[in-house]
Amino acid sequence: MIAKNKYVVGAGSQIDDCDKDWHDCSEEGKGHYEVKHDREIAAVSAEELVSALATDPDLEDTEAEDGGREDSGSSDRTNTDTDQSGNPPTVTREYDREEIEEMLSHLPGDQHFDDWTRTGYAVYDWDDGETGKEVFEQWSRDNRKWVEEDSQYQIDYIWENGEQASEDPDDNSNASVGTLVYLAKENGWEPSYHSAQGPQRPSPNNAELVAWDDVVEHYENQGKQSGRLWAAAALEEHTSWMYVVESETLWVYDESKGYFNSWGEEAVESLLVANIGVHYSTKEVSEVVARIEARNQTRREELNAKNRDGPLVCVGDGVVNLETGEKLEHSPEYQFTRGIPHDYDPEAVPERMVRFLRQVTQRDADMWTLLQQLGHGLMPGHPFKAFVVMYGPGDNGKSVIGRVFRRFVGDENAAAVELKDFRDDDFATGDLPGKMINVGDDLSGKKIRDVSMLKRLTGGDTLRANEKHKATFDFQNEAAMFFSGNEPPTFEEKTPALKGRLYPIEMPDRFTEEPDDGNRDADPKLAEKIVTDDEEMSGLLNLAIQGAQSLIENGGAFKMPESPDERMDMYEAASDPIRRFVMDYLEEATSTDKTLKDDVYDVYAAMCREEDERATSQNIFKQEVSQQAVVDVESGRTRQLTDGDNLETCWKYVQFSDDAQQYMSERLTTRYFPEQTDDTDTSDSDESDETVAYNATPLADAAQSLTGYVSITAEVVSVETLGDGENATTKAILKDGSGAMDLVTWDDSVADRLKEVEGETVAIENVEVGEHDGTRQLQPKDGLTEIRTIQQGVGHTEGPGPDDESQGQLTATADGGEIEDVKHQILEALRTKFEGQAVGVPQLVPEAGADPTTVKDRLETLAESGRVRDTGDGYTLNT
Repeated sequence: MIAKNKYVVGAGSQIDDCDKDWHDCSEEGKGHYEVKHDREIAAVSAEELVSALATDPDLEDTEAEDGGREDSGSSDRTNTDTDQSGNPPTVTREYDREEIEEMLSHLPGDQHFDDWTRTGYAVYDWDDGETGKEVFEQWSRDNRKWVEEDSQYQIDYIWENGEQASEDPDDNSNASVGTLVYLAKENGWEPSYHSAQGPQRPSPNNAELVAWDDVVEHYENQGKQSGRLWAAAALEEHTSWMYVVESETLWVYDESKGYFNSWGEEAVESLLVANIGVHYSTKEVSEVVARIEARNQTRREELNAKNRDGPLVCVGDGVVNLETGEKLEHSPEYQFTRGIPHDYDPEAVPERMVRFLRQVTQRDADMWTLLQQLGHGLMPGHPFKAFVVMYGPGDNGKSVIGRVFRRFVGDENAAAVELKDFRDDDFATGDLPGKMINVGDDLSGKKIRDVSMLKRLTGGDTLRANEKHKATFDFQNEAAMFFSGNEPPTFEEKTPALKGRLYPIEMPDRFTEEPDDGNRDADPKLAEKIVTDDEEMSGLLNLAIQGAQSLIENGGAFKMPESPDERMDMYEAASDPIRRFVMDYLEEATSTDKTLKDDVYDVYAAMCREEDERATSQNIFKQEVSQQAVVDVESGRTRQLTDGDNLETCWKYVQFSDDAQQYMSERLTTRYFPEQTDDTDTSDSDESDETVAYNATPLADAAQSLTGYVSITAEVVSVETLGDGENATTKAILKDGSGAMDLVTWDDSVADRLKEVEGETVAIENVEVGEHDGTRQLQPKDGLTEIRTIQQGVGHTEGPGPDDESQGQLTATADGGEIEDVKHQILEALRTKFEGQAVGVPQLVPEAGADPTTVKDRLETLAESGRVRDTGDGYTLNT
């Protein structure tokens, strides 16, 4: 078996040594070859092994100890004297027609039929065209056993079916030119080692070129073996080639661009089609490609000038040293597989691009961090550990930067792999080898739990490239990583390794085409204007080179001044709306300051609505605030901020910042900033007196609630019954100051109550927010939901008053020892009756012996303390 790395091996053998730097073949247990998948082992004759060696253009003849040549016939290369240019010409050993005819002349003229057909297949292997057939036929006619019709038929059969027949391991068709060499030597033939010299391998000093006419002449007169040799030489005269061993890819040099392209095999085929005429076949392409690959091997670590003294990048009109700014001439010796499609003009200034970057970023440090990372992508290798995340509201310029950067390096040099794909897509890494940048512009707000691949990509580790329908190979990522999104994901890992790589860049402003809407004016054609302007692109190249130089000079330090911990805090504030809210709108206060939890949630929800964020549920919000480390808080209960005597949950030692007022209703502003509300105009307030009195949720907020129960005050605009009998559904349209929402019920008693209060204002307590027919709706629950009519006035109801039994029970439960008793009953129920289950408020009400509001309140307190956990589907013990 002859492999691409030129070892001839057999199952069970061991290599003594090799040039691999990652292991030693001579060690015990290393370098052994095995038969894969228990495949059958074919018998190989000595002459066939000789033939295999003879077809390898990289093997040289060895000399005997007495200075003469080994009489083996297995050589295919002969070193001759140095030519006038000083280059030692390398002559590939091929057998011409004269040598084949001489070998045949040494064979007996009365061969047995099997020996004769075997000889025919050997000649066919030398040349499967008319030349080989003619040589064998002329020799065969002198064979004493020649029978005109039968013998001619057999020769025709060999040349018509030789390739397919050669697949039969038990047939004479396995014979090769090595077989003929062996048989001829057995019968006294002695080879001439200095005959059939092929063309010199091209070099810059060779004055004489190989013409395609010479190639065709060798095909016609010397046979296919010689023709293939000359074709390979002609191709190497035409341009430069390189075969990358790891990816098993043949590359062809483009002199107009200064770098190699990966369609080398296609280029060989195209040139052969155009130049060798009737001698072209797919087999010829395969044979010639094999010779080009064997003579032009290189490895990935040598690509893109990695082994040069300075970091070099190929540009449109030359090669630029990123460290010094010096420009060099294009040359295949750099082995570039990529290049920037723009000329290097040190005087070019990208005025439009710089103006845009300053508009979308908040400071020059952020703008230069972007340009430094772009320059980082031009460097060979990935010398610095970094990735950039751009974030902010939609239409803020992120997509324009992505389009411009991709077009700047060239679409073929840019990948577009999303951050989540590095974890979920087995083929994601296959897009990265050879790329300068990767721009993932669809970040989701979901938590990233595994960043191991991201750290490896940005840390210079060796990775496995897994491309569809291609061989896998190892590589080191060189693409500078850019990611962007409106809601960047949170990272579960907070290690120094991740913090040190993260460079978050906020782009806070929106660009729109609507005039006078408070946003910046957008130019929908800006990206195209920049990328089609040579001055802009050459100027951006200058900025990227300056960015690379500053990284090199400062040991990889970016312009962003914050420390890794500070950068992570910045990022988490953007990726986590709750954390951002706490950082921006809450602040530590004295021990006497308290803030109601429901009020804090209302301000947070208002912020989310303003920023087009989706607010999380109250339970999760309260848990997150209690567990965050930005501001110290402690849970408690107070009557200090309530309208009546009820105790309500609060946070101690925290207060609203002045900036929080922009999201507050008049009620909350009066409660927390009374000195600033004396002259406030309340005519536009969204909240009615009823809403304030019942601490009700506005319908607009209820429609956005993810799960759970709410209490609302609203007018019952209309009530109608849809369907008949058991399928009857009653729908009521409710309306308050914030909007309208449907209430749907299948319960006859609830339907009758709704019809009674149609046209009136009601308070509906403990109604579940659900979904019906794809629409968010309110759904009353039997035994939990209460519907009461209320008058137009704060606190007036037609239901029970403060002295009624239900109110008294609520107050008693809230005061003193019964609080802990309710908690105990809840925990006991979760530990025994509902062990391992996630249950909701309705299931726990009878177990706790308290009303739904109290049970919900205690569950929130237990969740904040970590004793129970809100799974989204209900509550369970936190074990």
